[in-house]
Amino acid sequence: MRVIAGTAKGRRLYAPKGMETRPITAKIKEALFNIWQDRIPGSDFLDLFAGSGSIGIEALSRGADHVAFVDKSRKAVEMIKKNLEICGFRSGYDIYQDDVFRRIGWFEKNEAVFDIIYLDPPFTEGQIFYSVIQRLSNAKLLKRDGIFAIRTRKELEVPDRIEQLKKMRQKVYGISSVHFYGRAEG
Repeated sequence: MRVIAGTAKGRRLYAPKGMETRPITAKIKEALFNIWQDRIPGSDFLDLFAGSGSIGIEALSRGADHVAFVDKSRKAVEMIKKNLEICGFRSGYDIYQDDVFRRIGWFEKNEAVFDIIYLDPPFTEGQIFYSVIQRLSNAKLLKRDGIFAIRTRKELEVPDRIEQLKKMRQKVYGISSVHFYGRAEG
């Protein structure tokens, strides 16, 4: 797994050993950043269920102003720190070892807003997808023209609209789907 583009292009990233994380494939990561390419420079980016941190690190490499990484696993947080060091990033990010739902509440309380929110919850916890989308929909963490993306198993049905979020598109990559949401009008 490597950084695809930007200031850290080509740097090798590491993932925690074991089955707790599913590193994203280069194909999916490249497709996501092709979609987001005009939004990344100068953005505030939230990487939830961050795992190795490869998505947030790619955002930093491509010019995001700030990335917030959230993962409850100590091993994942250690790996994110290692990967940031390998890439030479010393600022422009915060790392939170915390439950995603608790951290969403903290962001909300502190009025944090993001241009891009990316989630990659564990495939083994089926109900978590609906719960986290519902929670984010009501949290108002997404800037007015922001984009929220969640990776799921391709066969998982995700609603076209949940509260304040409306699905803009869905892309299928192998066994995964990525669902893209924006704020609903009205």
